[in-house]
Amino acid sequence: MKISMTIALLLAVVMTVSGCGASGLMIIKSTPIGIEEVSVIQVNEIKSDVYIPEKACEQIRDIVINKLEKTSAFKSVSKNSGKIVLDIKIISFDGGDQFARWFFGGIGDFGEGKIILETAYSNVASKNEIGKIRTEGSIKFGLFGGSVETAYSNAVDEIVRYTVDHFGNR
Repeated sequence: MKISMTIALLLAVVMTVSGCGASGLMIIKSTPIGIEEVSVIQVNEIKSDVYIPEKACEQIRDIVINKLEKTSAFKSVSKNSGKIVLDIKIISFDGGDQFARWFFGGIGDFGEGKIILETAYSNVASKNEIGKIRTEGSIKFGLFGGSVETAYSNAVDEIVRYTVDHFGNR
């Protein structure tokens, strides 16, 4: 009995501290099959069609660059040069309510924060768009209601996965 209570308490603590979110991917324009591997990739400034806190665009760009660099799929990830350019646009953002996420503890969608990013991939040489995806990230709960940055990170995870799978060194 003591062991099951300890395990239940430990699981509750882990779920509360870590935060819970989700992500999703929708391919809008499929990347051509057989595209060559890319050694240098460029991430342009993030644009937004909706209101979002000032620092969020730079935070999202930094998250994309850091996560792409950690994959080692590219020799370089740059803010100003590359063979393939990522143009990321925030098309929907709802920071949610951190207090509601904390208070309801992830029950239902109370206080959920959500962001939707659209990423266009362009070939620098031809100036043609060669792919476009839409990713979504959310935060449902976490320690003291979790942080909306978790939603950013969840949406970026899908961008990184797609970018590495379609353009990275295999």
